[in-house]
Formats: sequence, structure tokens, C-alpha cells
Amino acid sequence: MFSRTPAQRAVDTALRNGALPPGAPTQVWGPLLADKRATLARMRTITLILAVTIWLMLSIATVVSIAEGSATLASYLRSAVSMITIAALPLAFGYHLRKVDRLASQLRPR
Repeated sequence: MFSRTPAQRAVDTALRNGALPPGAPTQVWGPLLADKRATLARMRTITLILAVTIWLMLSIATVVSIAEGSATLASYLRSAVSMITIAALPLAFGYHLRKVDRLASQLRPR
């Protein structure tokens, strides 16, 4: 499986706590937060591609079942749930990206 470095664990802890450790050096934490943000953005892109693919497959299955007259409530619910899931994914990733940006703003001089 993936092994996390102590620096990556420190970033995760800082995100969970909502604050950087006291005296966090900008030259260390800046690149770590930029890497975390890039990783989240990459994961968001991959997840959205997979979600849209699944949504298209479910939509095609629903259309086919409607066309042959075998559509049931379950097929309509599958499509509705997949659409809601796809709508919620950007919100979830946006929340995590804002947390990283909030920590990065603590590094900037005031």
C-alpha cells in the first residue's frame, strides 16, 4: 500500500486541526501545501471522470429499459442517485481545497 512520509502526515494533521504548527517555516510548508492541493485536484479530476462514466452507463441502461418497456422505479432511482452523487462531488472536493487554501493563507505575512 502507500506509505506516507512524516511531512505528509503533518499536513494531514494540520488540515484536521485547521491550523499550522506554531513557527511553521514558509519554505517547508509552502511546497507541502501546494503538493496536497495538486493531489486533491488530480483526485477530483479522476473521480469526476469515473462518476460521469458511471452516470452515462446508468443513463443508457435507463433509456434502453424505457425503450423496451421494462423500466422500473429502481432504474429511475439509480439515475437520480447517480446525478445527485455527481452534483455533490465538486462540493466535497471544493471543501477540502478551501481547507488547504486557508492553511496556505496562514503562511502569508500579515
